[in-house]
Amino acid sequence: MVKNDYRISLWNIDTADWRGRSPRAIKDEILANLKPGQVILMHDGGGNRMRTAQALPDIIKETKAAGYRLVSLDELYRLIE
Repeated sequence: MVKNDYRISLWNIDTADWRGRSPRAIKDEILANLKPGQVILMHDGGGNRMRTAQALPDIIKETKAAGYRLVSLDELYRLIE
């Protein structure tokens, strides 16, 4: 893994979107547990992800309004190294 520059990445917030939760429940789970440097787990496959997609605009808007910046895992690793 090191040879190929792969990293194991885990998460701090599990939205449990795979359970078919409402967009609001997904958003509320994130906002209730959000702290700097956290990794949010959301799914983009394995079934209908319409509710996950519907939650994203409000998640993005409200996390930015709270002063957070959304970054990729690559950027997060660069920030903490």
